[in-house]
Amino acid sequence: MELGTLIAKGVGITNKKLVFSLLVNIIVLGLLAGCLTIDVDLPHDDDEDHLVAYYFGTPPSIDGDLSEWDLDHPLMTIGPNSGNVFRGSIDSSEDFTMHLYLGWDYENIYLALEVVDDSIVTEVGFWDFDNVTLLFDANNDSKREDYESDYPATAEWQDDDYRLIIQPVNRVSIQTNSSFVYLNPQSSFVPLGDGYRYECRIKISDLPYVMVENGHVIGFDVSIRDVDADGDVLSFTEAVYGGLGTDPWGGLAFQYWLLSKLKLVE
Repeated sequence: MELGTLIAKGVGITNKKLVFSLLVNIIVLGLLAGCLTIDVDLPHDDDEDHLVAYYFGTPPSIDGDLSEWDLDHPLMTIGPNSGNVFRGSIDSSEDFTMHLYLGWDYENIYLALEVVDDSIVTEVGFWDFDNVTLLFDANNDSKREDYESDYPATAEWQDDDYRLIIQPVNRVSIQTNSSFVYLNPQSSFVPLGDGYRYECRIKISDLPYVMVENGHVIGFDVSIRDVDADGDVLSFTEAVYGGLGTDPWGGLAFQYWLLSKLKLVE
């Protein structure tokens, strides 16, 4: 005999609407008690909030013309209303605003910058240049507690940690736990009246621990240094996208991770 009939006879109910209501209540109680199961889409890693770098089926021309990029959707923006400014100040969007774009294929990482900057300083010591610094934790496994000292030497970094220092004079260097190397990537620097555009291609072979495949997640952060000159007097502004600060020399370092996550999407 069907469940509805049994219920109706057992309680002397003839109203079909009331029987239906009782059945619904039994089902709900069963679900709450874990007696019945249904298939649901539960949150998983793909639903986390990631920065996303998209795949280039056709590599962009590295010529400073950024029309091949989706300029309406930068990977991130650092300016007066975005980013963690921890030294100096960004007084206005004209003082400093950077839009950063990142893409990839199975041989290269592609980087593009659109920067508004009312003072581009290049004729000073190495660490005093305007620069953009990128951190890659290739295996996405770094944690703050992994770095014991407040200002760990690079020798304390993990093997898969990379710091790329990009200066608007077409100079790129890469720092690891055992080396500091100047790269000579294909790049284009286009000075503008109120800033510059920059584009480069970095070979995956220069970042041997970085695995490029659809869905892979990389630990990632970005900082900027904006140097303003008033005669011989330099003033410095430093800001970081997701981290807490820099080392005493102004370099974005792994002990300040808040572990932004960069997801490669094809």
